Amino acid sequence: MERKLPSIRQLALELQCSRNSVIRAYMELEQQHKIYSIPQSGYYILQEGMCKVRVEECIDLISSNPDKRALPYREFAHCMNRAVEKYKEELFQYPNPQGFPSFCNTLVTVLRNRQVYVKKEQICITNGVQQAIDVLFGMRLDSKKDTIVLEMPGYPLATNVASRNAWKIRYVRRDDEGIDLECLESYFKEGNVSYFYLMPRFQNPTGCCLADRQKKQIIELAVKYEVYIIEDDYLAELDIVQERLPLHYYDINERVIYLAGFSKSFMPGLRIGAVCLPGAILDQFMSYKYPSDLGTSTYLQGTLEMFLINGMYERHCNKIREIYSEKMQICRMYYERYRDRMHARLKVPESGYYLWITVCKSINKHQVTWLVDNLKKQGILVLNGGKFYPEKFDVSAIRICISNCTIEQLKMALEMIFETIIELEEKVAKIKKVVEWT
Repeated sequence: MERKLPSIRQLALELQCSRNSVIRAYMELEQQHKIYSIPQSGYYILQEGMCKVRVEECIDLISSNPDKRALPYREFAHCMNRAVEKYKEELFQYPNPQGFPSFCNTLVTVLRNRQVYVKKEQICITNGVQQAIDVLFGMRLDSKKDTIVLEMPGYPLATNVASRNAWKIRYVRRDDEGIDLECLESYFKEGNVSYFYLMPRFQNPTGCCLADRQKKQIIELAVKYEVYIIEDDYLAELDIVQERLPLHYYDINERVIYLAGFSKSFMPGLRIGAVCLPGAILDQFMSYKYPSDLGTSTYLQGTLEMFLINGMYERHCNKIREIYSEKMQICRMYYERYRDRMHARLKVPESGYYLWITVCKSINKHQVTWLVDNLKKQGILVLNGGKFYPEKFDVSAIRICISNCTIEQLKMALEMIFETIIELEEKVAKIKKVVEWT
């Protein structure tokens, strides 16, 4: 008969030690295949002959590589051979600077499935979405408009590129309720904003999606004040909500520059991205891009085209949507289990890569640093939320990325994260009481 072990809290009370010490002990026993865990039930002694789950020593919740177990190596290798057979020497000539024409034709259909309606002539292929951001931020569309608006918290590399190109940066708040539209309009009114860069879907770092009503309002503001919106839709294929539409769908005045990538949903090393550009800035974009690379690899474009037209990409996306939505369901389950015991809050998205955990307001950035370091000592790697803000901000949050871990690793990590947050909150509460008493 299976023997159940005491709960973490119960054993900590009996041994008069911290819950983290018990978690570490249970984690070590699980690594040695002596015990196993059942969600919402507890820990049990592993009987001889039972299935053993291997847990890695370090659980990486920082890197945003896609799940290695879901990468379609064999199918892609097959498509490489098919591309060479079909296009032969075309794949090994200097590339068309704007993109391999056949691949761009295929992308028109792929983007239409995302509700992005463009002509082949509007598409430019880049070496990943990051190059598209780099080229766009290097362009000065109007000498009088020297400002870029970015989300806060937001994508750090966008901030780096904007700073490198000497833009004035204004930040607009983004949380699980959306964008601060009043603040955004106040920036637009100044008349010196060239771009507003944002991730409407599964934003990095919050993981949240904008509501359709806000997308429409942002488009209205962009048209009114003649600002270009750079829509980075890098995780569109992971969305399980088919009704969710991109900003580009609502744009009838060509104010949206749409970025599509294949790194996060497919293969990071592929480095293929696509930019859908308004006709007014297409030539300028090409004049900035061409000297940097002469064009994106035709061989990779041809291979990806084969993967797309054979239906392999669609099957791959169906598979990874299930993987990431299941991981988010687990995150939601563990949060519900712990939410009444802690002040930390998060909104778990339906899918995507990221979770943004906001801890108690009384916890400062130095204590968040302790939290991150303490988790690292326990073998759990997370990112300090301060990395997604300008330096002057005191941020009480951490970001975790669920893409690069197994289901079992995720369960163990979430338990340790929430237990450590509870421990920190209790310590801070005791310190506060002592200060108030003195």
